[in-house]
Amino acid sequence: MRISIIILIIAISAVPSFGQNKLLLETGGSLFSYSGDMGSFDQAGGGFHVGIRLNKKRKLNGSFQLILGSVSDDDPEQAPPTQAGTVAPNKYFKTNFFGVNYALNYHFIKNERWWIYLSQGIGFLRFTPKDANGQSLVNATNTRNDGEDYRNTSAFLPTSVGAIYYLSGNVGLGISLSMLNTATDYLDNISELGTSGNDNIFQAKFSLIIPLQIAAKSD
Repeated sequence: MRISIIILIIAISAVPSFGQNKLLLETGGSLFSYSGDMGSFDQAGGGFHVGIRLNKKRKLNGSFQLILGSVSDDDPEQAPPTQAGTVAPNKYFKTNFFGVNYALNYHFIKNERWWIYLSQGIGFLRFTPKDANGQSLVNATNTRNDGEDYRNTSAFLPTSVGAIYYLSGNVGLGISLSMLNTATDYLDNISELGTSGNDNIFQAKFSLIIPLQIAAKSD
């Protein structure tokens, strides 16, 4: 037992501290919620994120992130317009999406235990709205006005505030709150028949932060 404890202590001490390590792996689960023509953050969906944080400077550092998730909502009050009875807007949707983005993180506090930061990023989002039967709405032209087509890709500009708490200087626990600020009004498949502007997604991110050890090159 004593030998096992000694081995564990040696293994932990061999992992570089956050202050020394220049690359950090960030991964964990996310909660997502949508705001648009069908509602305003009424429901929550789950997801996953993974990324790399750079740790080269004290105040300003970059990060890369990949997110996978889903959002959904319904509006039973959604009524079709009087257009010869041919247009029937969807009253429910579930949208699966994935995105990649780069962000700059400004740290207000950065010490042995705490990082508290604000970040702004830019990224690319791909999404697939589906109806209650799991059928794609992108090509369901009878749910939109004549000639109203769209691409299921969009830019997004995530704005976040977050904090990381370090355990024993090697592993961190992080939480952040973000608005993804998409450039599309079609996450719910509704735009011209709706009343809001671009749809948005709120993300609550819960992360495990692990320093990546890169072996030094031998001479």
